[in-house]
Amino acid sequence: MENLNQKSLNAALWAAADELRKTMSADVYKDYLLPLVFYKSLSDRMLYEASDLLEENPDTLVEAQRIYEEASKGEDWDLLQEELVLRNLCTKGG
Repeated sequence: MENLNQKSLNAALWAAADELRKTMSADVYKDYLLPLVFYKSLSDRMLYEASDLLEENPDTLVEAQRIYEEASKGEDWDLLQEELVLRNLCTKGG
């Protein structure tokens, strides 16, 4: 698999979205798109929550992703995962 940079990844995703839009109605298309947007929102929130637990203050989502990836290689990875679950269960709807 070739390495993708951000620009080529975005282009590939837009091309795929264009193909989907050609073959289905808007009602069906939204059934695919809205869950992806929702999942992306949850994913971004989780990255910032993890950074907060690690007492880091990222300025960008890319920096939050880097912090999360570095933490995943550390000794406290399981503890971080447990804390994220607990935090999100305790703040339902928040």
